[in-house]
Amino acid sequence: MIEEDIHMAMSEAIYEKTDDNEYIGKIPCCWGVIAFAPTLEKCKDELLSVLEDWILVGLRLGHPLPVVGGIDHNKELSLFKTCSYDKFIKRLRRLGFEGEYHGTKHDYMIFGHHRLCIGF
Repeated sequence: MIEEDIHMAMSEAIYEKTDDNEYIGKIPCCWGVIAFAPTLEKCKDELLSVLEDWILVGLRLGHPLPVVGGIDHNKELSLFKTCSYDKFIKRLRRLGFEGEYHGTKHDYMIFGHHRLCIGF
């Protein structure tokens, strides 16, 4: 579910080339999701990473997800209201995260090639 929404949101991304020959990428329906990079490809990669982090932090804080492509998951994701650490870990596992792994400073979970720090 989340992976499909991420791809749908990325399809709505807007990229602009600046006067400094850098690229800016943003997703209008995801306020604050913006990336800067020297090439378009790097900008797309950075924007994807920013979007994934933005969604995860929003879920942890109980923020509603934006409606992307006319699809609103907020009712079914109401289980992500502020919750205990253990419940949060279980919910992330149901979404496809692996772990909980123990790092040198923080615990983390993995989704695809992204690492989410979950140390509080």
